[in-house]
Amino acid sequence: MQDLGGPTGVSAVLRDPGRYRRLVLLNTWLPQGDILSSVSSVWEHRAYLSWRFLVQAIGRHISVETVFKAVSDAPDDAIQWGYGAPFPSELYKAGPSWWPLMIPLRENDVVAREMQKAAGFLEHWQGPVLLGYSDGETFTLPGRPLLQRVLPRACHVKILDAGHFLQEDQGPVVASLIVSFIERGC
Repeated sequence: MQDLGGPTGVSAVLRDPGRYRRLVLLNTWLPQGDILSSVSSVWEHRAYLSWRFLVQAIGRHISVETVFKAVSDAPDDAIQWGYGAPFPSELYKAGPSWWPLMIPLRENDVVAREMQKAAGFLEHWQGPVLLGYSDGETFTLPGRPLLQRVLPRACHVKILDAGHFLQEDQGPVVASLIVSFIERGC
């Protein structure tokens, strides 16, 4: 689970835990709705809040390719072929412009309550967990302390020379870490 795949994926695990044996969480978070709770929290989340403001201002007209070009050093051809692939319509490419607006800003938000349940669920997770962040991550770092707290037995990794989309910037390294984790654990 990476980026917003964390909240989405952990919610899926919460609903049907028997289907999952291990978790891989990379550059992700479980936003609890406390982003606007204090000046220091707003400051800590400034990268995300800036992105959210941009998405609100531009609306759904921001392309997936633009998102990846803004925060990844992946080659243009990889971005074009991987994220500019022919989709039936723009509707199929709406995720990057919709998901940032779903991150809860207040604790009483429906999504915040879901993420609070997800964090509580993870506290009791017994399977192996790989938890990692890249050295160039900015958006999800405020969520790292929560995941470290609720997953104290997780294997921790740091992916060097990668930004937010670490799978694009260091794909072979990330793949190797995951395969190693599956085969040998920590």
